[in-house]
Amino acid sequence: MGANPIWQAEELARFLHCPRRVYLDRRAGRHPAGPELAARAAETRARLQAGAAVVEEAVLTDGRLTARFPCLEREAGASRLGSFRYRPRVAAADGRDLVDGLLTALAGLPLLTALQGAEPAIRLAGAGGGEVDFDPARGRAFVHWARQRLEAFLAAGEEPYPHPVAACAACPWQAACRARREGDDHLSLVAGIRPRQIRLLEVAGIRTVAGLAASGPETRVPGLGRATLERLRLQARLQLEARRRGSPVTVVLPAEPGRGLARLPAPAPGDLGAGVEEQPGADGGVRVTAVWWGRLNAPAQVSRTAGEEGHLFRVLAEALAGLAAAGGDLARRHPALWAVLTRQEPRFRGLVPGQPLLQPGESPQAAARRLALLLDHSYLVVQGPPGTGKTWTGAALVVDLLRAGRRVGVMAHSHQVVAHLLEGVAAAAAGAGLSVPMLQKVSGPGQAARVPDLQVVTAARRVERALRDRQPVLVGGTAWLFARRALTGKLDVLVMDEAGQLSLADALAAGQAADALILLGDPRQLNQPVQGSHPPGAAVSVLEHLLEGRPIVPPERGIFLDESRRLHPDLAGFLSRWVYEGRLRAHPACAGQAVGGGKPWAGTGLRFVPVAHHGRRTASPEEGEVVARLWQALVGRPWRGRSGRLRRLGPEDVLVVAPFNAQVTLLQHLLPPGARVGTVDKFQGQEAPVVLYSLAASSLEDLPRGAEFLFSLNRLNVAVSRAQALAVLVANPGLLTAAPPGLEALALMNTVAALVLEATVVPPEATGP
Repeated sequence: MGANPIWQAEELARFLHCPRRVYLDRRAGRHPAGPELAARAAETRARLQAGAAVVEEAVLTDGRLTARFPCLEREAGASRLGSFRYRPRVAAADGRDLVDGLLTALAGLPLLTALQGAEPAIRLAGAGGGEVDFDPARGRAFVHWARQRLEAFLAAGEEPYPHPVAACAACPWQAACRARREGDDHLSLVAGIRPRQIRLLEVAGIRTVAGLAASGPETRVPGLGRATLERLRLQARLQLEARRRGSPVTVVLPAEPGRGLARLPAPAPGDLGAGVEEQPGADGGVRVTAVWWGRLNAPAQVSRTAGEEGHLFRVLAEALAGLAAAGGDLARRHPALWAVLTRQEPRFRGLVPGQPLLQPGESPQAAARRLALLLDHSYLVVQGPPGTGKTWTGAALVVDLLRAGRRVGVMAHSHQVVAHLLEGVAAAAAGAGLSVPMLQKVSGPGQAARVPDLQVVTAARRVERALRDRQPVLVGGTAWLFARRALTGKLDVLVMDEAGQLSLADALAAGQAADALILLGDPRQLNQPVQGSHPPGAAVSVLEHLLEGRPIVPPERGIFLDESRRLHPDLAGFLSRWVYEGRLRAHPACAGQAVGGGKPWAGTGLRFVPVAHHGRRTASPEEGEVVARLWQALVGRPWRGRSGRLRRLGPEDVLVVAPFNAQVTLLQHLLPPGARVGTVDKFQGQEAPVVLYSLAASSLEDLPRGAEFLFSLNRLNVAVSRAQALAVLVANPGLLTAAPPGLEALALMNTVAALVLEATVVPPEATGP
């Protein structure tokens, strides 16, 4: 293989599935080169330069990389070839094959781009017959990272062990690899064993089926529960006995109370039974779409909770039913809701629809305040990325509305968010010398805003009575409050904060309370919490619905707050490129923020600490130890903030973030009291000079909730954007050295790969004080 290997684009996907496949192919000489390859590449170049409509089985090479394209299609567009250029076309009936074909095309795309002087999109054709164009930027960083790993693997020339993987079924080396495992009596031969369990057993010194079968009840394997270990031990013993006898051996396992089907209630008259609904998944597997059971005349058996929650769901249901009953009359009865539902452009008095809402020389904050007063039975979107002053802007425009005599409601998905905005309104009103009567409906203690003279109620009827008597000017509450029929049309404007976490259904139900809506939020931060599985579109937030997948609100549909007063330019630049289409910038005062002391932690920007580990799902002691050393190394260092004043970093200045509660618990035990540790969700809206982000999982196959959760662009954005100057990612590099399970996962892993590539890499042994 050598120190400077030549490689093929199709080897990239194979490497991500199974490095051994690449090793064996090369050892067997399945790596064409020489005159034949040069001739095919020359033929391809000639056909492209001649302008052929379609070039099939195209081959391009630069002497280091060889790329095969099943199909290159000509399309209009200026290039070095003339008034046309070529794009790769990838077609596959299976979702995984489509991703593999896309990875191959992405790996070879630089050769095509260099030839024609223009980078095309990649046309994808799936099993459903539809075709879409894939932007190479959504996978370029991941492919670059994977290519580095592949080239390092080829240069090392070491033979990997033939661990079984999903790609074995279609591999020509399947029989040879299985024979090797059988000869080694490898643990993978134990039926039902998982790769994570194999690694944990090997770390404990158990490496064969016979060794597992011979282990006694006193054996302990860190990371494996006793019941799991006993089940695996029994299975190994059964298989050894079956080998000896030459026929299968079975054991009937006893039923376990409280597990599996034993959790169902005893049969009774009126039972409806149970069912599981399944649909084929895009990856060739099966997706469970519903699991249900029920019983007639026994609502307590099928209701998750009783009491107020059931009543609140009825409130929302009735509100939505009212909208449905309005039918075609909705545009007249609730024009603002109709505009939201049908994604019409917002309307403002005196303004021509379709024109940019931000005037030349006007700040986004000033534009939002101006437009709020001009709303004409419509809606306004104010998108606020981290640190851009969304709450300040929202509070200021609420005060402007109140001063103009409007009756305003403040709504969010939680009482805490409502309280936060009400506190901002109170501060803005005090600064303007305005006295604002406020009323907040809460459901329990500790939820009310800390505002003098705030009227706090727990019964919605008191809000209804107060509005009927025209007492309060400003009312705060959740969707449950504003969706009540008695509140329909009682407000002039309803301000929905954190609208990226507010479902479209909730927004429509609650929006009936007002003539106009103002939506504050950012769909690129944490989206609405969703439980269960829903039809496509049912789980989107109101902002996602209006933006239709766009990361930035269009200039004719809303206001984008483009200047962060939190993020150093190094961090703002990364998030701007990968999250906000280049639109986000840092306030000039943020450029002076920096961590002092010696390297590698002095300065600003991104750091990546690679920590290797195996078999970790939601908690990694290896990463925990590194984070603990890093925390100790950071606390006490000099810190220069926006004001230019120097001080020492304290425990409150370092946020420690993890995606899983198990890792949070582990880190809380490793760090001293006073350390700020929590999940991404806990720290939304907060900031600190430094953020440490520990991913915890060892590999994609170890993830309990799928790649979309761990690599969520929204979560990464929130985690990094809590930092004012320095963001440190602590993770196993093996997380990115795996085949993405789908197109969306590829795009998400691409952004994490971009962070890793842009960050300064710090070895884990260099993390100490």
